Parts: sequence; C-alpha cells; structure tokens
Amino acid sequence: MIQIGNKEMTYDEFMDDLTRRLAAMMGVKAEPVQPMKDVLTTSEACAYLGIKKGSLYQLVYNHKIPYFKGKGGKMNYFRLDDLREYKAGHYIPSVSEAAIIAESRRNRKEY
Repeated sequence: MIQIGNKEMTYDEFMDDLTRRLAAMMGVKAEPVQPMKDVLTTSEACAYLGIKKGSLYQLVYNHKIPYFKGKGGKMNYFRLDDLREYKAGHYIPSVSEAAIIAESRRNRKEY
C-alpha cells in the first residue's frame, strides 16, 4: 500500500492515478497501466521482444527461446523471465565497450 496524504492506495491504483494526472497535464487521453503478466501469448511475446511472429517461431524452432503449450495444445505460451533472459543475452555493446572488451581479450594470457 502507498500512502499519499491521508489517502491509502495500492501500487496499481497509484500508477493509474499518476497516469491520469500526467495525461491531463499533457492534454492526452490516459491509458490505464496494466501490470505485466508472468506468461505471455505469442502476440504478446512478439510485442515485448519487438519482433514479428515469423521471427519468434524461428527462435522457437532453433531452441533459442523456451515455450510451452496450453491444455488444448494449440497455443504457445512464453514465460516473461525466459524472454527477459533472451533479451539480456543479446546485448550489443557500444563502440567504446567493444574496444574495452577487445583490449581485455588481447591482454588475456594463454595457459
């Protein structure tokens, strides 16, 4: 629970209220903040990763991202933690970071 003045609210209520207030200040329509789910559908996983369905299916086919089937066996589902791990594993370093990595590899001693 979050206490704002004499009003107590949940985190989700606080975020919705904050979103409405900011939208009113900016003169735009407020969209409620949705809490992130632990398990995503194929469409939601694509949106999270910023890729098309065909790309996601290729990652699944190549065993790059784990998935599971629902009870009916038709829909694929993806754990958010698995998608986060995949995203984290595909970090592309900046030019300066790449130079530091290359230098450390050159200085590494071979045994």
